[in-house]
Amino acid sequence: MNIRQFLHNRNITFKAEDALIISKATLNFNLRTIHFSTASTDQKPECYLIKIEITFDNSRHSGQVFVRLNTLISYVNLCNGKVLQVGPYTADSILISIIDIAVLICCLASLLLCSRALIKAYLLQTETQRHFSRILGIELEWNDRWEFLNLCCKNFY
Repeated sequence: MNIRQFLHNRNITFKAEDALIISKATLNFNLRTIHFSTASTDQKPECYLIKIEITFDNSRHSGQVFVRLNTLISYVNLCNGKVLQVGPYTADSILISIIDIAVLICCLASLLLCSRALIKAYLLQTETQRHFSRILGIELEWNDRWEFLNLCCKNFY
């Protein structure tokens, strides 16, 4: 249904030249929303009524139409209408669960590989320190020891 049919069904006549003399138009409508708490499944849904008023102000006829939006949100004690309960296993929930499991596996693999790299770096550091002290008779400084773990900072003493 287009706007002309809508206006004709409501017995409203509107001509194109009338648009030039309109200085203010207001559009009012209500929205009902239902909010489900994801924390618990036995909790009743919260219902809200949002009263919306959009005002188009062309009173200056300057080529700019000022738009004002007013909303009033109120809590509704009684939820009317149907609330569809979706089963626990939908295609979307299965796909999200598979993606979550894949991300978890990647994170665990990354943690394992990072831990392995840190352990190998520590073992290499101790072996290098032992080599320098036994063969060359030089003790490694802390700055040089941290280089093995890539944690070195110039002023990190």
